[in-house]
Amino acid sequence: QSIRDLPYHIPLSPDEPDHSCNGKVRMLKQALDAAGYTTRYRVCDFVWSDLPLDPEVLAIPHDDQSTHVYLEVQNGKDWLNVDPTWDAGLHVIFPTTVWDGTTSTSVAVTPLHLYSDAESLQVMEHEDDEAATNNMRSNHAFYAALNAWLQTVRSKPCT
Repeated sequence: QSIRDLPYHIPLSPDEPDHSCNGKVRMLKQALDAAGYTTRYRVCDFVWSDLPLDPEVLAIPHDDQSTHVYLEVQNGKDWLNVDPTWDAGLHVIFPTTVWDGTTSTSVAVTPLHLYSDAESLQVMEHEDDEAATNNMRSNHAFYAALNAWLQTVRSKPCT
């Protein structure tokens, strides 16, 4: 839960910590692997417009289709989904997951296409700096507005 509750934030520059799905999943994988679990990345495609985001944020030009990553953790012969993406401060708009070690959590987005195990590993191990630069160039304003809006959601009192 400590990794899950890092405030979700897409880094806008290389010097910012990565608390998006990508960064959180990498941290969680490292922690679970160190604790003796067998884990693997799962990558899927999704569209931002499927999420309950502020219409003004969604109106900012961006690539609507994106990728999302979460973990699968082996439990016997089964693989359980573990997705730490949304922090507890965002519970008013997104489901906050709690992994109990025996059942799957929900996935933070609705997958359009689920990559195979091998494809997921390839995506996570061979991140392309040029692709990341192009992604940021195309989506920087959207990501900045999303980060700012999520911060306002977190600051609202619970009702």
